[in-house]
Amino acid sequence: MISKLLIKSFVRDHEHTDSPEVRLNYGIFSGCVGLAVNILLAALKFAIGLLTGSVAISADAVNNLSDAGNSVVTVFGFKTGCSRPRIRFLRVSKSWRSEK
Repeated sequence: MISKLLIKSFVRDHEHTDSPEVRLNYGIFSGCVGLAVNILLAALKFAIGLLTGSVAISADAVNNLSDAGNSVVTVFGFKTGCSRPRIRFLRVSKSWRSEK
């Protein structure tokens, strides 16, 4: 229910999932939500780990930071995956093959 409300608020034309732009917006949105939640969890767990003196909870906070890094990779992947290729690949002719 909350996810539907957030999607309606932040993704334009969220009903038209066949559109590449909408799919890009869904991917960027999910990556940003994952990033925000993981940073919030890491901060809370690190604070609780310091207050209680628990090394395990502090280590779990570091794990959440690595998950936040994965969310950054997700956003980057969606942005670069939907862009047009910039490099043209040349066709290799038969004359380039090595002869035996």
